[in-house]
Amino acid sequence: MRRNPIILTSLLAFSGAFAVACSGGSAAGGGATEVKVKLSEFKYEGMPAQLKAGQAYKFVLTNAGTVEHEFSVVKRGNKDHGGALAAVEAKELQPGKSVTKEFTFNQKGDFEVACHVPAHYEAGMKMAITIS
Repeated sequence: MRRNPIILTSLLAFSGAFAVACSGGSAAGGGATEVKVKLSEFKYEGMPAQLKAGQAYKFVLTNAGTVEHEFSVVKRGNKDHGGALAAVEAKELQPGKSVTKEFTFNQKGDFEVACHVPAHYEAGMKMAITIS
């Protein structure tokens, strides 16, 4: 039986795209999974609740709000970004700005994404995540 190489190539490409779509992100260059997160008053949209330890993630962070925000991955309940596994400071996330950063999380456990600009954390700008 003769196989059509175009059909076989198309099926392989589709299966790869399907696997990425089911993972909650898209494959970026270098094997990183791209995650697009929109920050606004006072929430994170598009941030997955589950991440995999050892997996490279390429975060595309966009501040869609009217004030500066931060992006920190810290132990749950940590009121500042000391000891953060990942952090993007407010000076990089001014209103209307986007920044792209790559992070690989090597610790497993319960964490949160949080904004530590004064009063933002207290206003609820945090989201529980698990790294497994």
